[in-house]
Amino acid sequence: HYPEVCYPSQGFQITSNQLTSLSTQYGVVPVRRLHAVMGRRSEPITYWTTVGNKVVRSGKETKIEQLRYGFKGQIPDGLLFRVSSINDDTKAAFLIQQTFVEALIASLPAENRLRLAGIPYAG
Repeated sequence: HYPEVCYPSQGFQITSNQLTSLSTQYGVVPVRRLHAVMGRRSEPITYWTTVGNKVVRSGKETKIEQLRYGFKGQIPDGLLFRVSSINDDTKAAFLIQQTFVEALIASLPAENRLRLAGIPYAG
């Protein structure tokens, strides 16, 4: 489930919803950043979704990618990768999340970076 749908269904309010990107040493990952709040709990969230080996940011992009695969007779895998933390300081939380994603991407073989975050192997 997309966090902007899932969190409110659990009682959270989404107070911020931004499209942005995370730069890594291997390439850029398009992401969405949310800030979910319920009572005193503040949860900054960074996530992205993929269809096949491409990051998609909207329902329209998702359907286009699914059609591209469909015309080739293929059924792509999909992924929603979410990183979140409970932190009142959203700027600090997003920085920690960025550091985590950078380390994770750096630890992966090239083919897994493509699959997880749409970052192609540059050789």
